[in-house]
Amino acid sequence: NEIPYNVYGGLQDNGSWRGPSQSWFKGGIRNLYWQRLSVGDGFDMIPDPLDNEYGYAMGQAGNLVRYHYPSGQLKRIKPTHPSDEYLRFNWNAGIAIDPHDQKTIYYGSQYLHKTSDYGASWEIISPDLTTNDPEKQKFLESGGLSYDVTGAEFHTTIISIAPSPLQQGVIWVGTDDGQLHVTENGGDGWADLTGNVKGVPTNTWIPHIIPSKHKASEAFVVYEDHRRNNWEPYVFQTTDFGKSWKRIVSSEDVRGYALSFEQDPVEPNLLFCGTEFGLYVSFDAGVTWNQWTSGYPTMPAQDMVIHPREHDLVIGTFGRSFWILDDIRPLRKLATDGANQVLDQSLVAFGTPPAYLAIVGESHGYRHGKVGDALYNGENRPYGALLTYYLREVAEGGAESALEDSVKVEISDQTGAAIRTLYKKPVAGVNRFNWDLTRDGLRMPGKKQPEKPTPPSAGMTIPAGTYQVTVSYGEATSETEVTVISDPRLQVTDQQMREKDALIKDYYGMVEDVTDAMDQVRETQAGLNTLRDLLGDREDEIAQSMKESCKQIIQRLKELTAMVQNPKKQGIYRDPFVLESRFQSVGFFLDNILVPVTPNQRVIFEQTSTKADEFLVLFEEVMAGPVADLRQRVVEQKISLF
Repeated sequence: NEIPYNVYGGLQDNGSWRGPSQSWFKGGIRNLYWQRLSVGDGFDMIPDPLDNEYGYAMGQAGNLVRYHYPSGQLKRIKPTHPSDEYLRFNWNAGIAIDPHDQKTIYYGSQYLHKTSDYGASWEIISPDLTTNDPEKQKFLESGGLSYDVTGAEFHTTIISIAPSPLQQGVIWVGTDDGQLHVTENGGDGWADLTGNVKGVPTNTWIPHIIPSKHKASEAFVVYEDHRRNNWEPYVFQTTDFGKSWKRIVSSEDVRGYALSFEQDPVEPNLLFCGTEFGLYVSFDAGVTWNQWTSGYPTMPAQDMVIHPREHDLVIGTFGRSFWILDDIRPLRKLATDGANQVLDQSLVAFGTPPAYLAIVGESHGYRHGKVGDALYNGENRPYGALLTYYLREVAEGGAESALEDSVKVEISDQTGAAIRTLYKKPVAGVNRFNWDLTRDGLRMPGKKQPEKPTPPSAGMTIPAGTYQVTVSYGEATSETEVTVISDPRLQVTDQQMREKDALIKDYYGMVEDVTDAMDQVRETQAGLNTLRDLLGDREDEIAQSMKESCKQIIQRLKELTAMVQNPKKQGIYRDPFVLESRFQSVGFFLDNILVPVTPNQRVIFEQTSTKADEFLVLFEEVMAGPVADLRQRVVEQKISLF
């Protein structure tokens, strides 16, 4: 639950790892941002929610450790039996944290073990919950001519432990030999549910049990039997503490045997199922299933969890690393309102997750991302606000401009003022893009007005706050809002951001005033050139007087232009004294909204503002004097283009 949150998991032969869900540094999620926390083969992990510097990781043969990631210390805490009975731990033993007492950890051999003192001591709170079949416990005979007793051979073991998040004392346990049990009183008594689940071959592995986040009596169980060449997917649901079960996933619903499952913590009808061949989603509590194909390959989805704060679906795969589906709340709306009801609308703007106004710093380690095989850049979540909308259909051509034929996204502040306008190519279906938390950009005075309407460029960052988002296409409009949160790593107050925002707005106003003036300068220059062409070879006194006025005004306008922009020269020529260079320098000094206003910023702003005012005074003198006089004479002479 750090910001950004971290992902934990095990790698075959390569220990247990921790890495960021996204990077606020340039270059993506690099391999050097990942930290190996424990040794051996890597399996399930539990970060300590009370102190994220600590957590639990295991290796083969049940070798459990409590790690301390800042120092690298590993404290070995594997349980022992008080009567010296041999404990059988699976290659990937079951482990879980108690959601009601987060100091308590459960760990599985053939028994369920419990510790509430970080593994210093353990108690056994169950009988042997496996079949305890001695024919499946001959691990010392593994390997034939050449022994291979490594800890992967243990069988009749607990591989899934699932305490209820709703009712303390309810714990579900599954084994690698098909045994399913539940206790409703913290282990004082156990109910054997194995025979209640119909239609599953005897002794089928139970890799996952998912207690409901909505009903204490509800749970989902994944059975997996590929080791006996059975590729049938089995997922069952109970609503009465396991007395009766309903199958909700079969080979008619998904492809490949089931490996993992998750229920949305907010909308009970939204379910996810991971199989050997991909990810499936149901919007109707398992009645129908849809394969997820957007950006997710055909690969085994071994495990999954929905982050409680960010509402991301995080998936651990076999052989294809970790994957994150950012913000599943649009899927939640489909499940809550009904997929058909939502998709029948012309345009829908989905709820938007909070966006972090973060500083994106220089990358660690290598400067560039292409340095052979020494550096890997994992795909990073795009920076800014994640905006999602649904467009039912795209209209056929006929718009006068590309902008009119686009989806328009307008973002307004709390006063209702539009601060950013974005245009997106219309694509039927659910669309997602990121707003980078900037306001509309500025056109500098040296740049001419575009002949055709163009989308505004990105400007300076906006302050934290709540913003209204209006999505429109044709006559259809839909609204949502996004909350922008200040970088939690920095100490910047709302008042400081408001002061900086006010200074940025003053800067925008200053640049826009000079740009407007330069537009008039260019327009006037074009008009004067046209007038001289119209006067042609006329030698009369009026024409000569007007030609002379044109010459003088053009010279004045050249002088004004020289105050604003760099002259065109071969090579690189940047005059720091012209206004455009000063404007760029002020923009550079103003920096990010998260940098409070400094005296130095105010000094350079005031210096540039003074120069801008001097220019505008001279501009007004020219426009109100000789230009206005000449314009009046042109009107009086009835000089026309025709």
